[in-house]
Amino acid sequence: MMRKTTLGLKPLVISIAMVNSGAALAQEDAAQERQIEALEEVTVTATRRETNLQETPIAITAVGQDQLTLENINDVSNLNQVVPGLQIRDTGTDGQGSVEINMRGIGNSTYIETGEPNVALNIDGVYTARPQAALQMMYDVQQVEVSRGPQGTLSGRNASIGSINVVTAKPKIDTFEALAEGEFTNENGKAFRSMVNLPIGDTFAIRANYAMQERDSVYTFIADPEVLGGNGLGGGDQQKAYWSDTYGNPLFSGPGSAGSRDNEAFRLSGLWQPTDDFSWRLTYEQYNDGAPGAPMRPDCDTQICSAHYTAEQIAQLDSETWSTVASDPSWMDQEIVNIRSVMEYEIPELINIKHTYGKSDFDMQIMQDLDGGAGIQLVFFDNPWENQAQSHDLTITSAYDSALQWTVGYFNYEEDTQRTFGVDFPRWGYKLFEQPRIGADSEAYYADATFDLNDTVQLFAGYRYSDEKRFNRGGGVYQGGCGVALETEEGFDSISSNPDCLVQEFYGVHTEDYSDYRAGVNWQVTEDVMTYVSVATGHKSGTPPIEIFNPRKGMIESFPVGGEKNTSYEIGAKGNAFDGALSFAAAYFIMDFENKQESFVMNFGDEFCDYNFNGQYDDGVAADTGLGFWERGCGAPGTDFYDAVNAVTGYDDGFYNGGQHDFSEFTTINVEGLDVQGIELEFTWSLTDRDYISGFYTWIDAEFGAYPTDSTIGCNVGTRVCPRNDEQAGNQPKSTPEQTFKITYAHTFEFNSGATLVPTLNAYYRSDYHLTNENLVGRPASFYGLDTGESNLWSDEQDSSVLLSTNVRYSTADGKYEVELFGTNLTNEEVKSHERVDTAGVPMYVYEAPREFGLRGRVRF
Repeated sequence: MMRKTTLGLKPLVISIAMVNSGAALAQEDAAQERQIEALEEVTVTATRRETNLQETPIAITAVGQDQLTLENINDVSNLNQVVPGLQIRDTGTDGQGSVEINMRGIGNSTYIETGEPNVALNIDGVYTARPQAALQMMYDVQQVEVSRGPQGTLSGRNASIGSINVVTAKPKIDTFEALAEGEFTNENGKAFRSMVNLPIGDTFAIRANYAMQERDSVYTFIADPEVLGGNGLGGGDQQKAYWSDTYGNPLFSGPGSAGSRDNEAFRLSGLWQPTDDFSWRLTYEQYNDGAPGAPMRPDCDTQICSAHYTAEQIAQLDSETWSTVASDPSWMDQEIVNIRSVMEYEIPELINIKHTYGKSDFDMQIMQDLDGGAGIQLVFFDNPWENQAQSHDLTITSAYDSALQWTVGYFNYEEDTQRTFGVDFPRWGYKLFEQPRIGADSEAYYADATFDLNDTVQLFAGYRYSDEKRFNRGGGVYQGGCGVALETEEGFDSISSNPDCLVQEFYGVHTEDYSDYRAGVNWQVTEDVMTYVSVATGHKSGTPPIEIFNPRKGMIESFPVGGEKNTSYEIGAKGNAFDGALSFAAAYFIMDFENKQESFVMNFGDEFCDYNFNGQYDDGVAADTGLGFWERGCGAPGTDFYDAVNAVTGYDDGFYNGGQHDFSEFTTINVEGLDVQGIELEFTWSLTDRDYISGFYTWIDAEFGAYPTDSTIGCNVGTRVCPRNDEQAGNQPKSTPEQTFKITYAHTFEFNSGATLVPTLNAYYRSDYHLTNENLVGRPASFYGLDTGESNLWSDEQDSSVLLSTNVRYSTADGKYEVELFGTNLTNEEVKSHERVDTAGVPMYVYEAPREFGLRGRVRF
């Protein structure tokens, strides 16, 4: 929350702050004396009714458009720098074109088409299940509300650890206003944003927005001579020529390349308010993104690099962090179209009825080089990924003066997904995954109430009943190299229509119903300080069983995935001090997760031939086992389907070892438990009428219960040893720094003309954290079957870091014109956000963005 000064400046606020753009500047006596005015009331909707932020017994942060601009935040991916307890990871490198949102130490690793988030993402109260929507540009917003802790009764579906609601600016019926903003940055970056609000008569107004941004890739792409010579994409010269002609040169670094920006958005919103009691807002929104995310970058501080890269390539990689070896093109075409309707009718002094409808169409094609130039040649291609979703939310709230205030509602959500994607493996050639229909049907009934025991004590409680159905119908995995050529896109149909290519089928339904609740009490200790105690739950539904053929056992393995539940206990305080100059919020929480869903690549052991399933190698003579693909290519030890056991560890290593890859599959399991506790502190302080300081601090302690052990997957049959799927009990969840700290300082200089100059400096600290749940630290090369003698080949640990950013804004006295100089990651801090562990022993990482600086200007009409 932000307090006005005599200058009318609304500077950067880190946590419990909402800053409105276009503030009027104060006039004559602004510089003569300090005048501390009352804190502006920030209104939030986290409890399904409008409440004062500082009087809402939930850990919630509200961030306005001006603060987003000052922090150079254009989408959800950088919200962690203004919201405590939030970490966001780029997963575009997995070929998913999305982000993974981690809140209070808990993230979601199932961000593919079969998974759903733990943090509910809403736009104007409309729920969206696809995490790809988190990368939609945020522009012309009223505020972004981030609620931490289970929001099962209030935000509903898949809000087991929190929710994010992007509240866009509404049309104004009584005001004409317009804005144009341009921006130029290093790496040939440019952006343009515009808005016009047009009243039409006394009862109707429209608000239109357009925004775009482009920037060259921040990466230097190094050529891979072998691949560019015709060995890429595993399908021969003809197929490679098709991909290159269609999707471009792997060394292309302009807008649309890996690590670049290339997106635009348009929004048209109309508001009709014929009476004081009725309003209807209808919004159309379209977003297009052509940048496929940051590429994988090999770590060549290890000797294993010499087996995959030339000395010249290694020297180039060592000289520049944001560089990688490019072997195949990366490309994306994503479109999201949203339609939202919010209709409200109030019966005065009785009830308010609100109906929110949302419809979303998502379409994405993506091609991405996933191997960073390592010899495994791993390429991902999505063609296409389509998703259609719609929801209805009907809410009735009390609107009369009473100690008891209540809300009841009904929620309905439907989603259908169609996806066909392929991964080009070095050994198998093309492997095609076809998902013709994955979907979800969900409905819920909910109620929430508050009761004033007296003037200082209030009770609150809520309940929600949900009925979920999730299904996967008609999907399958098809193997290239089964006598069907794949030289163009049309080859997809050839593979999926050939039964000899089918190696795995998907068909299943999961139904589940559950109840969530919240209860607590808040106490207004003084006029300025409120405390609260609460308990709340949140759920995420299970999925249809995942079935995988295990060649060791000669049978289909079924992995049921149950729903997860989070129970959270929280005590907090909010308040103001020093005549409103200081606002603060504090919370301590404990969360107990049951059946946490986690996705990872599970190793099932060597791909060796065993027709009679006695654990012994067969001689490669074909047998009629009815297993289709698994009969092809069988041979004796040292040929196909064979990999040596690591002589040092006695375990199967999962990497090249003079033989072949292990059999592994991406799957989802339930972890036995996950315990989390933490502290969150946030504040905003007006030191003088010209000096502001704000920030937050978080401490999180989180650890897992048991992951599956070797015996869980039943691979220890016959004479072969098991792969090493590590026991991970006690591990720290990925992307969970134990401590984070943010501090911001802003000072206002005023000129005689009334114009102002406001420099702002931000520092954001994160302690070290892991990039995977495996917590890989200090593992020797021998663990991976490598003989380089290195004692610390692989680590998934990101060291502690400090990100510095700044903004210097000049505003004219009337607030019509503004010019800004800005910079982010000023010291070019090297921060890893993601890691792959299936790249032939070469450590691969994705890095957060390097230094960016630029000039921005805007004019208001």
